[in-house]
Amino acid sequence: MSAINAFKANPALAFSQLSRPLPSGPTTEVAPAGIEQIDGRLASQIKRLGKNDSTTKIRALFELKSYATEHTWETGLEGMLLAWPPLFKRHIFDPDRRVRVAVAGVHSVLVKRCGKRLAPNLKPLIGPWVASFYDPHKEVGKASRLAFELVFPESKRTEAYSYCLREILEYAQDNIVNQTKESLSDPRFSDAEEMRTKYEHVVGASFGALTLVIEEVPKDRLTEEQATFDELLGNREAIKFVGSTESTFMRRSVYRLIRIIMLKCPELVRDTYRVMAQALLSNCFAEADPNAHGDMWDAVLLLTKSYPQVWAIDEGGKKAKSVASRLFEFLGSGKCRLAPTISYPSILALLANLPPAIVDDMSFQAAFGDALWKGASTTGAEPGSRAYHQENVGLVSAICECFSFLWARALKASADNTVAVGKAASKEVDRLWHFYLQHSESFEEMAVPIVKLYEKIGTLSIKYAPELLEKVWTHASWFALQRVIGDGTHPIVYLITQIMQLGGGGVLVADSARKLVVGFCLLAVQSEDKGISQRLIQALSQLAPDVVFQEGFSAKFSARLEGIGSQQEAIDLVVSRAQYLADTSVASAAQSIDAFIESSMQPESDAGWRTVAG
Repeated sequence: MSAINAFKANPALAFSQLSRPLPSGPTTEVAPAGIEQIDGRLASQIKRLGKNDSTTKIRALFELKSYATEHTWETGLEGMLLAWPPLFKRHIFDPDRRVRVAVAGVHSVLVKRCGKRLAPNLKPLIGPWVASFYDPHKEVGKASRLAFELVFPESKRTEAYSYCLREILEYAQDNIVNQTKESLSDPRFSDAEEMRTKYEHVVGASFGALTLVIEEVPKDRLTEEQATFDELLGNREAIKFVGSTESTFMRRSVYRLIRIIMLKCPELVRDTYRVMAQALLSNCFAEADPNAHGDMWDAVLLLTKSYPQVWAIDEGGKKAKSVASRLFEFLGSGKCRLAPTISYPSILALLANLPPAIVDDMSFQAAFGDALWKGASTTGAEPGSRAYHQENVGLVSAICECFSFLWARALKASADNTVAVGKAASKEVDRLWHFYLQHSESFEEMAVPIVKLYEKIGTLSIKYAPELLEKVWTHASWFALQRVIGDGTHPIVYLITQIMQLGGGGVLVADSARKLVVGFCLLAVQSEDKGISQRLIQALSQLAPDVVFQEGFSAKFSARLEGIGSQQEAIDLVVSRAQYLADTSVASAAQSIDAFIESSMQPESDAGWRTVAG
């Protein structure tokens, strides 16, 4: 049975009636005006779709999908398309995932079958359609997005988003600002959990729709809707969801929106960024879900880069809790350790974009270091696990990188900061040594950033403050000599020998490290404790053969090992020395041959040629 002629006689009137919002509460779907004009099969399924139980809805949607597949534009699709927008809007965010999947399936078939005839009816569909791309259930989002891509080829998608921009913004704004759990569901037939779930899905997906159009629509078209963006993004009720304690989905949606605004068009919030910043920076550092840390840090870093002044904003004219103090609480709580590969590397990027008045303040730097170390003692990972290892290496890397950056800024700014930097460097290096030995199961990985820190200290000493290295190294040497005789022998010798290999700006540190290794060698020979001598000789022979075998310690080590009854180790040391000398000789000979070949292949100079010719 085909659609009645009343639709064809006045389709605009019919569409205006069909697109009116449906009431949210009745037991049965209130049929759109004009439903009596639709053929009986379609009308029956639309009525069944209004039932409250999911099974009936799914069966009705299955029949609607069959209807869309079997009918043509002339035999019923025109009427179905006119009736579909309010139905789609109502059910695409049903609390039951199965219903949403079925709705997306019907919608996909319908829009593909309608093709270009969809255009006049696109605007009432576009808001919920684009929002459904961001359904938490991947099957729903994928089906909706694929349907859009099939209807609109890649060359036309930006045009479609631009054409419907206002409708998408209005749809998102209505959901984010005006709707509530109760208005989106019927409390008589939905329990509290269903109402909450649907509300979170609708609001989070609406932020997703905003993110998409800002990313896809050209800047000049976006700015044509500046008033709407100001009304939405300057509304505290809209941005408050960044502090939602119930839904990670909503928080991540807001983080992603802020990220894309700052990447694509930061001037879009030039008059409203303060509202956005207050909401974000007052809540983001309470983020406890490691899955959200990447999105959270993207939002914070990009907002700070575009509007660094947000770190000095007060709320309501009163002296509010400073943003810096919230950052310190985040670092001290150990939340960085929830996602160490994301959070720890982000800290340096944040410091690099903070206002100089904040980041160059030595009291800020001291509080920053204290907070990082406080967080070091908080972990949920099992000691010895891979996660525990990642946390510790991430922490050490962050501390070394951040303080290298901060000390370089301070010394470059003024020579008056030399004393303060020296004190801070001694304090932080001391903390690093203790942490390094407490977690020596990861000593090789942790040594890498520590060596780089020492190299930076050496460079700063050459360039700005010669006394800096002496101050830092004196304490480190004393500490190393005290602990190398204990159970930290191998990690300490390893770290010092790694520093010893530095070149370039670290040459001064390397020289100091070599002198310390010589001191270890003397201690190994002179110590009355057999265990200390044995551990030191083993570590030094393995890790510092250049010093042991070139500085004449091999014979002394052999004698000491024989004296404490370790004849086999003494023999092994002699063999190691012979192998070392052989390898060195071969390497030296190979270098000499390479040099000879290279020189012989060089063309003779003009002067040489003239001499031979003459």
